[in-house]
Amino acid sequence: MPANPTLAAGTEDCTRTEGALPWADLGVPQLDAWGRRFTYRVTNSFKDAIAAATVAPPVACTATPVQSSFALCSEGDITVTDGGTTIASKIPAIVVSHGSNGRGAFLPDGTQIPGAANDELENANNNATFVSRAVTSPGSANEFDDLVAWVPLPILMNRMVTAGRLP
Repeated sequence: MPANPTLAAGTEDCTRTEGALPWADLGVPQLDAWGRRFTYRVTNSFKDAIAAATVAPPVACTATPVQSSFALCSEGDITVTDGGTTIASKIPAIVVSHGSNGRGAFLPDGTQIPGAANDELENANNNATFVSRAVTSPGSANEFDDLVAWVPLPILMNRMVTAGRLP
């Protein structure tokens, strides 16, 4: 579950689908190389707390395994494009560093850096579509310096099976 990017706690907030990487819960650094919080988004069914079990798997799935809020046939709802063409879909989780210009990122004091436009705005507008493409020169018409990483669904499922949490 993402953390609230406006708070200093860095702990998961079960009401959020997008926010900051929950650094305190994960034991990872709070800030990227430019001193800004990472943006983190997760598909609803993959963020559900085990105790809550409020998200049902897709209709085609078999019953959700005990102690899991998703099944082997669950799918993510995040899409990654290169600014036009889809390069990844059905992603369960994604992390964004907003690069050296920081537009759209949250600072440690909880304020968001303004000025995100075009493809950088897509990575900061709190929806399930993200852009990952080559970095362009500062000051260019469609400047872009965001760094985007996602968890491919097959990798997540493989790790869950290996850990004995699925099927």
